[in-house]
Amino acid sequence: MESMSTSSAAVVLTPAQQALLAELKQKMHVNLKPEAFLAICEEIENPDYKSIQNALLNSDIRKLELDRSLPDVTQRAQNAVVRGNFFVQVLRVSNIAVPSRMAEQDGNNNRTLFVQLTDGNEKISGVEYSTLKKLSVDTPPGTKLILTELHFRNGMILLEDSHFTFLGGSVDTLIQSWLVNKQISAGRLAKKQVEGEDQPPAFEPFTISKSVVHVESTSLSKDDDRVRGKESKVEKSRDKQG
Repeated sequence: MESMSTSSAAVVLTPAQQALLAELKQKMHVNLKPEAFLAICEEIENPDYKSIQNALLNSDIRKLELDRSLPDVTQRAQNAVVRGNFFVQVLRVSNIAVPSRMAEQDGNNNRTLFVQLTDGNEKISGVEYSTLKKLSVDTPPGTKLILTELHFRNGMILLEDSHFTFLGGSVDTLIQSWLVNKQISAGRLAKKQVEGEDQPPAFEPFTISKSVVHVESTSLSKDDDRVRGKESKVEKSRDKQG
């Protein structure tokens, strides 16, 4: 869907359209501008709540010019807890508990998800605080969530399943690009494993040859002789003075 540019002041909605827009805001918590709402309706033969909801779930909300809804930077920096209903879209999910080359893999028990989200205007990042059953590295970009409880730590949110509602959605253009990137990453990793580049170098024991030991010991014995010689000279000098 193309980005909207018409001024909202010039848009007039019928009572039925106003009711639909209000229902979307109440149930999906979407701050949809009238011009974006009308553009969506124009693409649907008989627009109703269900069809418009599906259109929203399957659209890239960054192109809809939604009103900003996420808390501002000040609240994020205060390690605050913000409760509400925030309609957001997943941009990327990665596993930060493994090396970056394996970030697209779930890692089984070794997993901490890093989730990048947007409300259509601003981006926000979240980290898996307790095991998330609703999200994984296989969650495609474009997936929609409603955040209900934001626990901020150092500007990020601590994610738990109880803090958001999973809505789903499928944005074809985002999914196609995401799948291509996953295939490329998997191919590179497989190639490194086959060629052995992903493995540590083989262990080579460190040995000291006898000749080295002999040279070092000989050098030390010569140094000892020099010290003894100097001490002897000092003692003889003292005898003469006495």
